[in-house]
Amino acid sequence: GYYDALAESNIPVNDRLVTFGEPDESGGEQAMTELLGRGKNFTAIACYNDSMAAGAMGVLNDNGIDVPGEISLIGFDDVLVSRYVRPRLTTVRYPIVTMA
Repeated sequence: GYYDALAESNIPVNDRLVTFGEPDESGGEQAMTELLGRGKNFTAIACYNDSMAAGAMGVLNDNGIDVPGEISLIGFDDVLVSRYVRPRLTTVRYPIVTMA
């Protein structure tokens, strides 16, 4: 998805803006810490799921980075954790039951 969208728009891939982690809060914390260590040269983050986004948001908050003022953050799945992080997490909800 991400790489295909960049290619279709003739935008070169910048591997410094991509990192991976376990699909949980700790993985989001680790990935966000790694990205910030590379320098804050981004304005938005799309996470694999809401749990990773919650972990990433914690690291951003701990570093005094305003979400969504300085960096936009989005998760995926609309799981329960997305309702309890502050500020509220933008998330993608998909109708899995309808799709099945």
